[in-house]
Amino acid sequence: MQRFTLYTYKNRDEFESFYKKKEDDGYIINPFIFQETRDLLEENPDSIIDVSNLVEYLIIHTADLMPAINNFIPANEKTQFIIKESLSEKAMDIFYLLFKEKVPLYPIRTDEEQEIFDLMTKTVPFKRIHLYSYKNSHELENLIQYLNDKEIPLVSFSQINDILLKEIKKSEKDEKHIFVDITSLVSAIKDNSNLIYYAEKIMIENPNFKVITQIDQVKETLEVFRLVFDNVHPIEDLIPIETDEEEMLEDKTVKIVDLNKDKVNKLIEGISNNLFGHKKFKDQLPNSIRNFILLNRIKEKKVLSIFLLGDTGLGKSEFASMLKNQLKPNTSLVKINFGNYSSQDALNSLIGSPRGYIGSEEGELSSKIIKSRAGVILCDEFEKANKQIFNFFLELLEDGVFTDSLSREHDVDGYIIIFTSNLDKTQFYKEIPAELQSRLDLVCEFSPLSDIEKKEFVDFFVDNFVDKVKKAEESLAIDLSPQFIEKVKNTDVRDVGNIRDIKRVLISKIIKGY
Repeated sequence: MQRFTLYTYKNRDEFESFYKKKEDDGYIINPFIFQETRDLLEENPDSIIDVSNLVEYLIIHTADLMPAINNFIPANEKTQFIIKESLSEKAMDIFYLLFKEKVPLYPIRTDEEQEIFDLMTKTVPFKRIHLYSYKNSHELENLIQYLNDKEIPLVSFSQINDILLKEIKKSEKDEKHIFVDITSLVSAIKDNSNLIYYAEKIMIENPNFKVITQIDQVKETLEVFRLVFDNVHPIEDLIPIETDEEEMLEDKTVKIVDLNKDKVNKLIEGISNNLFGHKKFKDQLPNSIRNFILLNRIKEKKVLSIFLLGDTGLGKSEFASMLKNQLKPNTSLVKINFGNYSSQDALNSLIGSPRGYIGSEEGELSSKIIKSRAGVILCDEFEKANKQIFNFFLELLEDGVFTDSLSREHDVDGYIIIFTSNLDKTQFYKEIPAELQSRLDLVCEFSPLSDIEKKEFVDFFVDNFVDKVKKAEESLAIDLSPQFIEKVKNTDVRDVGNIRDIKRVLISKIIKGY
């Protein structure tokens, strides 16, 4: 029998990268399934087989070793076998007749190469079966009610049996779905890993399954069932569950991770339409937001951090206001000006003084987070902060929580923190600590608007400002005739440096009657 090289991958990130590369080349990575794998190799020896779950299975069911080997008889030099690295030694022992050596898919990388690889694998989209998640029992109850009304079955994985599978096969031609909750399955796999093989086989063979799990189990589910699922999607992306209106009351902080797909798209569109210029930033922002929502939902990332550079008046702070307004318009923005935070006791000013110190015990960040109901924090002139402040935000971006001087814990999990600075990119890399730079998700430098962009902004701003004036008291004696408005729109602002000054010029002309 021909002997093969066994290729190993360390983790899900490496698997996903390899999967995407092969998918782009027209290949599909297949799990091992008794008899089906032999049929596949007889038809197409140029296949890729992941034997990870087979090895897990054979550790328990040793009597099935020879039937497993028989499935590989049609393999030839074009067949490729892969496995999770942690199982590779066991595979070499079990299949000593099949594998002659093991080789990593990705060689050992330097720290810098690993950082680049991690970044790339976090942003790659994949196209396998969707996994859907629900947050809590309340969402599950809503789902159950919806499915009952539609007469769509929902079962736990333990309820799947031969009778049910036969009924499913009968209904496939009608394209009927069955919802399967695998939350308990993932818990059971921790104590019985050979269940992976059976579960994977059933889910792959039944494409009409809509698989759901509680959000706390998502990370482990994606790791275990690498070949089955692409990434997690919120349950509301699948069915129109009515959201609980109480979540939008005044005492609820609205964060971007709470929004469904349609609301996220609407938020992105609103910012794109209202933020003039800065095309590169607007092109990068949607992916940053969507990747963050995904990583937050699988508990891989707490906070989305954006660092905006460039001269004053270009719209950096305005972007934060737009984002806050898209989330919850009738609340205050958490805004901290770090021009006042360069002194030795700056951290005390931010989160409060330790008990026993003279002065205010409540910090500015603490008090503003309590008052605001939007998950956005704006840190203006951040380059002027001292080292204590830099270290504080290093921890905050990592942990998503901080404790103030009054021992109150503030959870900013799901928040967006926007840092702004008048530095350019060269100065940024010199003055902002490298440790903090490595924590940032998006860094972009804002440039002055072109003449065309300025003209577009003038038209937009005048129309909106005039609408506001019209809603004010009628006693305001301001000419709002079409001729006058057109005259204001034709104001030459080519030599005006930034948006803030353009607004000032236009407002002055409107109020003074030009």
